[in-house]
Amino acid sequence: MSRAIHVMDDWKHDLAETIVREEDIPFSIVAPFRVGHEFFSRVDPFVMQSSTKAETMDMLLNAGQFHNEIARQSWERGMPVFGSSANTSLQGSKYRYEDIEAPVREAASVHFDYGLSKYANPLGHSSTIIDFRDFSVIRVGVVFDQVAAAFLKHGNVTLVR
Repeated sequence: MSRAIHVMDDWKHDLAETIVREEDIPFSIVAPFRVGHEFFSRVDPFVMQSSTKAETMDMLLNAGQFHNEIARQSWERGMPVFGSSANTSLQGSKYRYEDIEAPVREAASVHFDYGLSKYANPLGHSSTIIDFRDFSVIRVGVVFDQVAAAFLKHGNVTLVR
């Protein structure tokens, strides 16, 4: 999906795909995207404006089997899914369903409780976010050291902090 939507050199797409396949770790790509792509044709302009910044889009990769299946079906059906962090702004990551604030839980029409997240950590880190235009780190997240090592190993890219 990223290859079709993000506007990046092929080697950057190849690098992201290799890291996902070989290292099996989550991270987000921020990159310019094809605003006029058919995939977004039925998305309300307010949603697009609220889900993008400076003509870039953040796409979380390899966030687990459930996330990957939702992404696959979304792409297959031509129905974009925009995700929230499932918390009140600036209240930190939640790693268990019961830790999500009640108003957020109550606003959802569907609930999934899979127990403690694989990436739960005492620092409250979420995913690492990388700007693929210059490989700058937007957010140091969970398994950051592994992410940084993978970029170096597979692409000879040193992430810029």
